[in-house]
Amino acid sequence: MEQPKDTWIDTDIHNNKWTKHPLTAIGLIGICYLAWKIVALQGEDLTFKYIWFSGSLWLDGQSPYGPEYMEMGHKLFTGFNGQPFYYPPNWWAISTFFASFDYITAMEIWRVLNGIFILSGTVILNNALRHLGIKLNIGHLIFYTGLISIMQITPVILTTGQTSLLIYLGLCLLINGILADRKWVLTLALCIIVLKPQIGVPLMAALLAFRQHHFALLRASVITIILTIPALISGGPVATITLFLKGLSKHSGFITNSPENSTGLKNILINIFNIEASSTLLTTLSIFMLFIIAMYVKRRTGWGNETLNSRKRIILMIVSLVAVGFIAPLHEYDMIMIAPVLLLTCKFDFRFQNIITLIFMLMMRPGNIANILNIHDVDQERAFIAIIMTTALTFMLVFVFIQSMRIKDYR
Repeated sequence: MEQPKDTWIDTDIHNNKWTKHPLTAIGLIGICYLAWKIVALQGEDLTFKYIWFSGSLWLDGQSPYGPEYMEMGHKLFTGFNGQPFYYPPNWWAISTFFASFDYITAMEIWRVLNGIFILSGTVILNNALRHLGIKLNIGHLIFYTGLISIMQITPVILTTGQTSLLIYLGLCLLINGILADRKWVLTLALCIIVLKPQIGVPLMAALLAFRQHHFALLRASVITIILTIPALISGGPVATITLFLKGLSKHSGFITNSPENSTGLKNILINIFNIEASSTLLTTLSIFMLFIIAMYVKRRTGWGNETLNSRKRIILMIVSLVAVGFIAPLHEYDMIMIAPVLLLTCKFDFRFQNIITLIFMLMMRPGNIANILNIHDVDQERAFIAIIMTTALTFMLVFVFIQSMRIKDYR
């Protein structure tokens, strides 16, 4: 069958003016900006300290899901938020590693690692695309890395100590594992992304639709269970799981996790329909929807048990990333997970690439839009940023879905 002209692009297309010197310079400026931020940031963060603190409790034979977490947390940190520890027990290894350092040192190591995660993600994605015969020149890769570095949410992630960049690295490994058919890379990726269950579990559900990924899913599940054992021993298996789920049920009750400050479907439901959907409900919905979406993609392409070809694998990853970003209960800083889509679209026509890139530009610096509109109140600005992110996600999901409707033409 003759290939449609606008189905995908030639791999040499990235040698044109799109990646010439001006954009390379922008990328380098962005990378330098990232390095400066990592070096310049000082003082207590907002999120990483809870990961470090939980590790300290685990090392002392206590549990971050018990009452001692609240009691000691208020004494140790002046800015303790009073919320339960929402991270699952499989964080034990990472938390205890950082708790072996003093808090300030651990925080600095975490920020440097976050910068490494960004750079590593680009290398990993490029390696996956090269496996498919897509050769991106160095200018294109520098520009992509620079874009991520100057996103408004990137310094926010670094300042607050969020885990979003670790999950971003996991998603890059996931893409590499699937596109290059590397089973153990895929296993490692799944172990990382399940650290944030509302992202990892739905993507695992999507891979259930494909028999060739079942062993990787099984390996990742076994490794994750093994990693939780020390945490379960510290607080007792039943008590740890019960207290973790009890704390998790309060997730939506805090202002930072309110629908107005969340992105995607949760934001749409509150702002348009005045419906407050819980994080647990939307996580469950995303699990079912990602499995259904994967089955739909599988059926439309007639994959059956055959090996996925490159374009089919790419469209699966694009659809899955955008769908999880839209349905799962997330925040603006989590939207860095959408960035790999920019490189994945290089397999498609210029029209689709340009549409996705323009939509992504909305996600770059939404705070600047708020400033232009004279929105300076902190709470109002954050709610506005969530709306901008949600708008971009919605448009991206629509155009990605339209593109996926044409996947039967991919040979």
